[in-house]
Amino acid sequence: MPYAGKKIDEFGNEKYEGFCIDILENIAEAMNFKYEIQEETTYGNCNPEKGCTGMYQKLIDRVSTDINQV
Repeated sequence: MPYAGKKIDEFGNEKYEGFCIDILENIAEAMNFKYEIQEETTYGNCNPEKGCTGMYQKLIDRVSTDINQV
């Protein structure tokens, strides 16, 4: 698979595979970190009056959580 895609294994589990996943796994191993892939159907957008939506908001929420734990 050239980039990344979801595949169901013989046990019915979802698994991501492809070139980008291979790179991610190698970087995670080399730098000793864990990751979790989350699907999002919308990129989202940011509006000064309404805030952010979609992946943008998930990223903001995650960064805020990580910063508060430091």
